[in-house]
Amino acid sequence: MKSLDVKEFFQQIRHIDSQINGKMEQLDRMKALATKVTAAMSEAGARTSGPSRGMENTIDKIIALQEELNADIDRYVDLKRAANGIIGRIENEKYRRVLESRYLLGKTWETIADEMGMTCQGVLKLHGRALQEAEKIFPAFLEKLLEV
Repeated sequence: MKSLDVKEFFQQIRHIDSQINGKMEQLDRMKALATKVTAAMSEAGARTSGPSRGMENTIDKIIALQEELNADIDRYVDLKRAANGIIGRIENEKYRRVLESRYLLGKTWETIADEMGMTCQGVLKLHGRALQEAEKIFPAFLEKLLEV
């Protein structure tokens, strides 16, 4: 199995953040749909003393998705905590700033370049150097992550 490098580690944060956003959107849609179905059943004079089997299935799916979402959020928080620890140990302020902006704040290269008063090419070079510095610190943090 290939070992994880620091860039892949940081990219996991962005990936999990995207997954969380997708699941939150799914959850919102499922809840809205369940609310519409419940309202339609009530208006139609359907039995409202207890949910139908279909409604129970929907509720079970909502609960399962919420549990997945909670697990993803826990993992996301753990990864961000570790990433903050790695980035916080980098001495160069510009290196820290580019890594924080990209991986912890999810900013685009264009936004980072604009905020730092640089070209995108300059930011990408800076990012490469920042990753080299982070790579020196990463093994100690990887050990801690694997212990958990």
